[in-house]
Amino acid sequence: FFCLVIFVCVCALRLALWVGPCSASRGVRGRRFEQRASCVMSTFQEAPPGDLKAGEKIFKTKCSQCHAVEKSAGHKQGPNLNGLFGRQSGTAAGYSYSAANKNKAVVWGEDTLYDYLLNPKKYIPGTKMVFPGLKKPQERADLIAYLKESSSS
Repeated sequence: FFCLVIFVCVCALRLALWVGPCSASRGVRGRRFEQRASCVMSTFQEAPPGDLKAGEKIFKTKCSQCHAVEKSAGHKQGPNLNGLFGRQSGTAAGYSYSAANKNKAVVWGEDTLYDYLLNPKKYIPGTKMVFPGLKKPQERADLIAYLKESSSS
């Protein structure tokens, strides 16, 4: 019995060391603590600087199917993101938003977008947006850098 208790304790300790609060830290020897720390960044101010080119790639692969950023482009499945920064949620003319998005009445900025992009359904419960979010702080910072540049023209 004593051996079984020790075995369970050792297994639990190993699991606690290998499985961190974010999926990026799982199973990567030597770098797990560094990556775990990067996943804890909870505000935009703590995030790494965004890379415009990386953000453009993220937008094209994960966002452009539903959103456009060009001023002349119309809405797709999601609203056009041109003029996003400084705009209140649920107010882009011509797009049919969910009541949840309208009622949230958040003004989009770097901080609010950083929080939203982590988990849109948690940030605005009841939103129509099906995107699961970007868990990596660097990806969120990159996408925000791209959106800030491309949606302001």
